[in-house]
Amino acid sequence: MLKQSDAFNQVFNSDSRTLSIKATVAGKDYTADDLTSVEYDSAAMTGESMGIGSTYENSVKITFANLVEDIKAKDEVTVSIGAKLPNGTYEYAPLGVFYVDDEITMDRNNKTTEITADDAMCMLNGVYTAKVTLPTTLADMALDIANQAGVSINQDSFSKLPTIGLSKIPTNQPYRTVLGWLVMMIPGYATFDRNGQLCLRDIVGSTYAVGPDNYEFQGLTKNENPYTVTGIMITQDNSIEYSATEQDSDDNTSTDTDNTSGIDETDSDDNDTDDTNPSDSDSSSTDDGSATDTVDSSATDQTVTLQAGATTGSVINLQNNLMTQDILNQIWKTIQPIQYYPYTLNWFGSPAVEAGDWLEISDTQGNKFTVPNNSYVLTFDGGLSAVSSTGETVVSGTNWDYHGTLTQTIKQINQQMNAVGTYTFYTVSDPINPHEGDLWYKPNGDKTELYIYTNNRWVSMVGDLTGKQIADEVDQAQQDIKNARAVADAANTLAKNNNQDLQLKLGTDKFNTTVSQLNSDINLRVKSGDVISQINAEANQVLIQSGKILLDAPTVTFSGKTFIPDSAITNLNASKITAGTIDASTVDIIHLNASNISTGSLDASKIGVTNLNANNIVAGTLSGPNMKLNLDNGQFDSTDSKGNLVDIDDGEIRYLLKGTQTATGKISLGKMMATTDAWDFPWIAANPIMIRSNTGVIMSAQKSIDGDYLIGTGGSIEANPDGVMLSSNEVTDETDAKTHYYNSLQIEQNLVQLLTWGANISIRNIPLESSADGGVIEIDEDKGITLSRNNGSLILNDDGITINGDFSVTGTKNAVYVTRDGVRATPAYEMAESYLGDMGEANTDKNGQAEIPIEILFGDVVNTAVPYQVFVQSYSSAHVWVEQRNQDSFTVQSDQPDTPFVWELKAKRRGYEKDRLVKTNIDVKQIALSEGYQDEQSN
Repeated sequence: MLKQSDAFNQVFNSDSRTLSIKATVAGKDYTADDLTSVEYDSAAMTGESMGIGSTYENSVKITFANLVEDIKAKDEVTVSIGAKLPNGTYEYAPLGVFYVDDEITMDRNNKTTEITADDAMCMLNGVYTAKVTLPTTLADMALDIANQAGVSINQDSFSKLPTIGLSKIPTNQPYRTVLGWLVMMIPGYATFDRNGQLCLRDIVGSTYAVGPDNYEFQGLTKNENPYTVTGIMITQDNSIEYSATEQDSDDNTSTDTDNTSGIDETDSDDNDTDDTNPSDSDSSSTDDGSATDTVDSSATDQTVTLQAGATTGSVINLQNNLMTQDILNQIWKTIQPIQYYPYTLNWFGSPAVEAGDWLEISDTQGNKFTVPNNSYVLTFDGGLSAVSSTGETVVSGTNWDYHGTLTQTIKQINQQMNAVGTYTFYTVSDPINPHEGDLWYKPNGDKTELYIYTNNRWVSMVGDLTGKQIADEVDQAQQDIKNARAVADAANTLAKNNNQDLQLKLGTDKFNTTVSQLNSDINLRVKSGDVISQINAEANQVLIQSGKILLDAPTVTFSGKTFIPDSAITNLNASKITAGTIDASTVDIIHLNASNISTGSLDASKIGVTNLNANNIVAGTLSGPNMKLNLDNGQFDSTDSKGNLVDIDDGEIRYLLKGTQTATGKISLGKMMATTDAWDFPWIAANPIMIRSNTGVIMSAQKSIDGDYLIGTGGSIEANPDGVMLSSNEVTDETDAKTHYYNSLQIEQNLVQLLTWGANISIRNIPLESSADGGVIEIDEDKGITLSRNNGSLILNDDGITINGDFSVTGTKNAVYVTRDGVRATPAYEMAESYLGDMGEANTDKNGQAEIPIEILFGDVVNTAVPYQVFVQSYSSAHVWVEQRNQDSFTVQSDQPDTPFVWELKAKRRGYEKDRLVKTNIDVKQIALSEGYQDEQSN
C-alpha cells in the first residue's frame, strides 16, 4: 500500500470526494480535460490456485478526448490520480510507469485516441544467461536478472529478501520465468511498483479496511466455502542440464534445468496468468509436508516431482527447476495456515491500495473477513470505481468450487442433470420451462414433495419422503423413463427393418404384376423365358424394348426431325453420291495419289508441307526479305526492321548500323576463342573476349599473350574457378613468373584483396560459426567499422572504440591529458584480482558511529556477498575503524563523536570474483617481436 497522507486516505473513505487525474505520455502532460477514461489493471497472486511465483504485467488503457497524433510504441507513460484535500490542494498517488505497446487506436470519426501501455515486466522476455557463479543466493540472481534486463530495482524490497542459497543455474530460460522461480521460494510474487522499480514481495501485505459505505449496492459476492491450500506439488524437467559447478547431492532435487516456463506467464492479450503445471510423476507424500522425489521412467523428459502436504483437494501445481525439498518445506509452513474466502467486490476504490494488499471487508450484517486483493482494476471516468477479487478454486470432499456467478450456475446445472438427460429442480415455486421427465423436489414445511413433469403438467409422486425413499423414487422414475424409451426405440427399429424387407421383395416374381402404374408412367411388361419385352409410355416419350422389332405396314410415316445415328450406316458406296458438294474443310482425305492431279495450281501459302527431307537441299542460298544463308561459304546475314545488320563471317560476329558497312560506326566483339588446353600459338587482338574451360573468361581492353606469360597493359576482368579479378593494369614478370598488379581488386572465396604494387590489403570474410580461425570486417556507414572473431569484437564509430571480450596489452594502458607542459599519460592502476573501487567522505554521529550505504549502482557491478575491503582515514586526531561490513552497507566507528573521515571501498567485480592473474594465450615470441627482438635462427 502506498504511503499517502492521512488527509488523502480520509478523502477516499468519505462519502463525497473531488478527484483529478493527470497523465504524461512521451514527456507531454494531459489533464482530466484531455482524458475520457483511464483503466488500470494490476494483479498479484492470480490463478485458480494461490499464484505464488506470479509475474503479472500491470497495464493501463487511456482514452483521450481528442486525436493525439504523435504517440508511438515504447513511449513512456505515467498516470496519477489525485484527491482534493480539505485545505483545497490536490494530493496525487501514482499508478505506475508504463510503456506504450502496439495498440494505438485512433477513431477519426469520433475524434478519440486509445492507447494501451504495459509496465516494465514486458522487458523481461529475453533469454537469461547467468553471470553469477555458484554458490550464489536468490538475491544475487534476482539482481543479476535486473541488471541484464536493464530495469531498476526497489532497494528496500531487495534488502529484505531472505537469505536463500542456490545450487543450480538455469539455462535457456526467459528472465521472467527464472524471476518467477526465485520469487516462488520467498514465497510471494514479482511486480513493478508505482515508481517503476522491480519488487520481490512476500504474501504478507498491508491491510485496508472497506466497509459497506465504500462499496456499491450489492457489490459484494462471496463464496461461503473458504479456500485452503491442501498441498503443493512442484514439477521439474531433466531434459536440459544446468550449468552448475557445485551440486548438493542430499537435497533430493534434480540437477537439471527446465526449458519450459511454468509459472504465471502473462498472456499478451488479456494479461491472464497460467498457474497450472500438471505433473505426470508419481510422488509419495504425507500431510506433514514430507515427500519423496520420483522419476517417471516411462516419460522421455524424466520429470521429477517435489511435494509437500496432501495430494488431493486444493493443491498448488507449479514448475520450478531451482526448487529443493528443504525450500519447499519452508514454503509449506508459510502457506499452510492461510485461509480466506474467494470473493468479488465492486467498490469505490483507492489509488493508495495495491494488488497484493489484504482487504478487511465488513458486510451489511457487521461480519468481517480478511481477503487478499489479488486482482485489482481501477477505472477513472470522472469518478473512480474499482473491482477487487480472487480467482482461486475451492475444492472439498464434494468437489464444490467457486468460479463466479455464471460459471457456478452452469456447474450446478451439470450436477443436476440426471443420467437420462432430465433436470431436477429444488425450488418452492413452480419451476420455469420444465421438460418431459423433469423432477421437482418442493419443500413444504418439514416435508418434501416429489413431482414429475409428464404430459405438460406436474404430477405428484410422493407427499412426504425420507432420504432413502427419495432416492428410491428417483431411481424408479428414471428407470420408467428408460423403459419407455427402450420400447420406443424397439418400435422404431422394427419399423425400419420391415421397410427394408419390403423394398427387397419388390423385385421378386411374387410381388410383380403384369401392369404396373406409377405416378409418372405406365409400364407394360411381358416375361417369356429369360427375354423381357416392354412398352413403357410416359409424358413426351415411349420406350419400346425388344430383341427384334418388325414394322409390317403399307405405309410408315415419320414426323418431326428424323435422324439416323452415325453408327447405323455401314458400307456407304460413294458412287451413289451423284450430286451436291463435299466440304473439304470437314473431310480428311488420306492416300491421295498426286499423279491424278493433272491441272490447276497448288498455292503454297495454303499448303503445309511436313516431313520435308532437307538432305536434298545441298547448295545455293536460302534467302528471304530479312535473312540470307549462304550454304556454300557459311555466311549469314540478318537485318532487323530498322535496317541494322548482324553478320557472321570468317569467325566473327559483327553488328553494323544501318548505312555504315565499314569500321566507322561498327561494334565488333573481336575474336572469340574457346579451347580446352593451353594457348598453342601467339595471339594478339584488341577488345578480346577469351573463353577457356580450364581458366574461365577474360575480357580485356588490351592484352597480349606470348608463350606462357601475359605481357601488356590495359584494364581487364578475369573470372575463373578461384574468383574474380578486376584490374586496371597488370604485368607478368618473366624472370620470376609472378604477376604484379596496379589498382586491382581480387575476390576469392572468403577473401577480398585490394592489390597494388608491393602493398596488398586483404579482408577475410568467414562466418563466425564456420571456423575458429575466421573473422569478419564490417564497414557500415551508420555503425562504423567492426572487427570481430568468435566472441570478441572491436567497434570503431562516432562514439569511440568499443572492445567486447577480454582486452590484453603488452605495453602500458594510459589515459592522456593536456597539461601546460604537453600531453601527458596516466597509467592505469593494476591489481592481481578484478576489483572495482569507490570512495567518499563522512562524519560519525554523536555516538561515534556512521553507517555508510553502498551506492545502489555501484552495488550492481560488484559482488558484496563475497568479502570486500574498506579503508578509512581520520581527518582529525580521533581514531576511526570499520566496525561491520554488510552486503548493502558498512559501519564506521570512532573513539570521538563527530569525527570526519574518508573511506575507500574495493570489491570484486560481479561475474569475475575468481579471476586472479589469469593466464593468457599470448605467445612469448609475439611479445619479443613487438619489442624488436629478432630470433637469429629465423634469419
